[in-house]
Amino acid sequence: MIRQKYLEHPIPFFAPVARILPVHYSIKDAPPAAESAETGKSVKEEEDAEPASKRLKGPLSLLGTSCRHRHRAGTLSSRTAYQNSCYFPNIEKMTGTMQALIATEDHSAAVQSAPIPPPSSAQILVRVHAVAQNPTDWKHVAALSEPGNYVGCDFAGVVEAVGDSVKTRQVGDRVAGFVHGGRFEGIGSFAEYLITEPAVTFAIPSSTSFKAAATYGIACTTAYQALHQRLGISIPGSLEKAVLVWGGATSVGCFAIQLAKLAGATVIATASPDQWEYLKGLGADVCVDYKDPEVVKKVKDAAGENGVTYGLDCISEEQTVKAATSCFTGSGKLITLLGTPRIANSNPDQVTVQPTLVYTILGRAFEMRDHEYPASPEDRRVAEQLYEELPEWIQSGKVKPNTTRIVEGGLDGILRGFEEMKSGKVRGEKLVYVIKE
Repeated sequence: MIRQKYLEHPIPFFAPVARILPVHYSIKDAPPAAESAETGKSVKEEEDAEPASKRLKGPLSLLGTSCRHRHRAGTLSSRTAYQNSCYFPNIEKMTGTMQALIATEDHSAAVQSAPIPPPSSAQILVRVHAVAQNPTDWKHVAALSEPGNYVGCDFAGVVEAVGDSVKTRQVGDRVAGFVHGGRFEGIGSFAEYLITEPAVTFAIPSSTSFKAAATYGIACTTAYQALHQRLGISIPGSLEKAVLVWGGATSVGCFAIQLAKLAGATVIATASPDQWEYLKGLGADVCVDYKDPEVVKKVKDAAGENGVTYGLDCISEEQTVKAATSCFTGSGKLITLLGTPRIANSNPDQVTVQPTLVYTILGRAFEMRDHEYPASPEDRRVAEQLYEELPEWIQSGKVKPNTTRIVEGGLDGILRGFEEMKSGKVRGEKLVYVIKE
């Protein structure tokens, strides 16, 4: 990690706070960092952490960079990692290479050596420990990514460096979130390092592994955006109304069930019968087989005389929107995913259908399916609200991670996962890849 040169002797907190390093300052001069062990128990500092020189490929360095000490009481010694003490204003001078999954000319991707992206003064550099796969990852590669773009969205890892204006994250923090991978130059999570803004990350609880934390990013944020922001449901709350989650066994659906239950709703989920027990454990009150010819009637019966008021279609194909809107007996609102504003509505007089697309929180406009999506400060504010609450919800078990399946091979295993997902072999689980043990 980037930090001030290794200190052999204790230094009091009132020591000089800044100096210009007169020579090339390399990561090799730094002490081993306190890494987080994935034991499922409270994370403690590791005395035998991997040396910093082995954590990077290539010369990650700062040239003539000043360091500001943050007046921390106590002393610093060889047993105290100095990773939380410095900001580096000239962080753009960093250099180095990493391994990343990169889009290629043939609408595919390959693991290649690439530059470590330099964070701006408002960004953080994250050493990626685990990533999770979403359908959007392979779809970006197949249709949207320019050759050379880094691929991948969901991640969990450790803050390796911070820009000089960053106040909310420190080097060594365990964080997770998502980026808009595959769309913009230098942005993607399927890599050894990534850059992002601290406000769109959440702190990983000490008892949560990187593998579990990586599953929350896109899916949990999407579910919260749909339920809380688009449908206006207070979370937590005492809703006492019926919420339909069509596609309850999807990644988004699993989080939507838990958040809707946290809101006090009666949760009705559609899924294959082999998923019912699991979904009821997440909070679903009633599960209905989406293949059942009487699925609409059974959903209506489960909702009772007041009917379904709110719905989230996690599949968002024409037939699912038609079926989901048919489940409403009175006025209501259905949220769809994937940016699908023109999908058919079987009940247009009573049900409003509104799409949502979670990338709007990331502060950068984008185009998808010939539709322009501006960055939304309000969407960003709501996501930041979620990320403030989420660590406690995870720690308390109120919002559990997706069921995971670890795919061997790290970055090299991701293309196999893409093929599994494209062929429909991934059901009721999240594919996760370990980038750093």
